[in-house]
Amino acid sequence: MTSTVQPGPVATESAPSRLRRRRAAVGGTDEEKRAHWSVKLVIVIICFFWIVPAFGTLITSFRSETDANTTGWWTALNPANWGSFTLSNYHDAIVNAGLGNALINSFAIALPARSSRSSSLPSPRTPSRS
Repeated sequence: MTSTVQPGPVATESAPSRLRRRRAAVGGTDEEKRAHWSVKLVIVIICFFWIVPAFGTLITSFRSETDANTTGWWTALNPANWGSFTLSNYHDAIVNAGLGNALINSFAIALPARSSRSSSLPSPRTPSRS
């Protein structure tokens, strides 16, 4: 005599538990993905130490040589000193140092090479997903 076992009701997994399991497999839940406050603080400090010197260099580039050598760049932020800004540093770099010719030369080489279709390199197209 053979007996057959009837399968019982199949337990289906609820959608929220499947979603939790999928998130855990991908990289954790939303709470686990958030950065710790110390990580955020370190990022802010790094940004500060990068932005302040870059801003100071930009301000100094618009000041005369005597102003840049005698006072700090932060003194230029005073509205009383705004009249001392000059573009002569940029004029000297472009005209006297030959930066203008170098810039034109760079464009003359880079632009035709960019627009050339007869390159030996493969095109940067991504394959289509069908």
